[in-house]
This record gives sequence, structure tokens and C-alpha cells, in this order.
Amino acid sequence: MASASYQSTSDRRRVRGIVLALVVEALVGLLLLQLGTGVFTKVEKQPKLTTFDVRPIGPPLAKTASKTKVKQQQKKVVTTASAAPPPPTVPPMPKAPLPSKLIQLSPQDFAASDIGKIPSAKGEGSGEGTGKDSVAAYGPGEGPGGGSLYNAEWYREPSDAELKPYMQEYMKGDGGWAMIACKTAPDYHVENCRSLDESPPGGGLSRALRLAAWQFRVRPPRVNGKPVIGAWVRIRFDLISGFKK
Repeated sequence: MASASYQSTSDRRRVRGIVLALVVEALVGLLLLQLGTGVFTKVEKQPKLTTFDVRPIGPPLAKTASKTKVKQQQKKVVTTASAAPPPPTVPPMPKAPLPSKLIQLSPQDFAASDIGKIPSAKGEGSGEGTGKDSVAAYGPGEGPGGGSLYNAEWYREPSDAELKPYMQEYMKGDGGWAMIACKTAPDYHVENCRSLDESPPGGGLSRALRLAAWQFRVRPPRVNGKPVIGAWVRIRFDLISGFKK
């Protein structure tokens, strides 16, 4: 009996402990839930929010001030422009002379290059078809293309100034000669010149003579008393004695 009584007392104590623990936990949880609700803190009364309109009654001050400033600046510019003296007149600068690209010649070279002072070498006949017929230097078939080749009859021989740019390189030697064939063209000109022979061989003098031939003035050969434009003429030049027939 004593054993049973002791066991029931122990069970009651255990039950009381469990119930007490549950009550404590419930109180702690309730306390945590009430922390943010204001139950344990004093909440101050907040003033009411009042709204009002701040729009200006009149025109914006910034725009009015800006317009006034612009008007003042315009008046200032007009006053300054009317009061300023006229700018001084600057005389135009004289134009500098353009650099000359002309080749400077000595008096001797200039006199030698004056074509008007060179006498024309007239051959037989006037070139308009009068006078004797020209004699072929070589027979038919000896000229370029199988045509006749005539000795050149000068209308005007080239001057030393005209030949110098082409021949001065060869004038330093002991001498030499070259022979070319050219086709006569209108106005006593020649064209399509070709090298025939030269001495020394391969010296290049015939090529220099061909380059200078654009200045040559040669009468066309006459056949049956009439000049033949397009006929071939032979031109021979010697560095010592000049042009030869």
C-alpha cells in the first residue's frame, strides 16, 4: 500500500511540472506577440497631414526676369553700336609679284634663239609648185616603205640654240655624223623620222637627231613641178660641218 501511495504522489508531481512548463511557455509566447502592438510601450499621437497648393498666382518669376534681362542686353547692344566709332579704313595690301618660271638666258643665247633673225635657206623653186623637180637621193624602193628617198631641201635650217639641248652631249667628242629619213608634213614640217646610219655606230647621235627633228622646216620634194606632201627626205648632220646634202 505504501508503495502504491508513493507512486501516485510521484506521478502527480510530474504532471504538475509539465503543466507549469507549458503555462510558462505560453506566457513567453504571448509576451513576444505583444511587443509590436504598443501594449507595453507608450505611443505618441501623430499630427494630421495637411496638404496645400504652392503654385504661384502670377507669371513665373524666372521667365519674367529672363525677358527683362534680354531686353536690357538688346538696349545695351544698340547703345554700344551707335556710340562706337566706325572702323578705320585699311588700305589694300599690294600683291606680291608671282615667281617667274622662265629660263634665264644670257644675251648671247637669247640672240641666238631669235628665229626672226635667221635667214631662210631657199632652194630651187618656191615650194608652191614652180621650179625644177627634186632629184631622188636613192632610187625607188630605197626609202622607208619602198618609196623614193629625196635629199632634204631646207626651208629654214635649225639654229645652234635649237640643236644644243639634243646635241650638247655628243659635241664633247672628236666628231661624228648621223643620217635620218623623215616624211614631209604640211607647213614645211617633218614627222615619223627614222634612223638610217651614224658614226660611230651605236653612238646614239641619230636618235638625238630624230628627237630634234620636230623643229626642222624642210621643203617637200617636187614631182612634175608640184610639192609632194608625205614624201621621204634624207637629212644628214655632221657634228663638225653641220647639215649636208
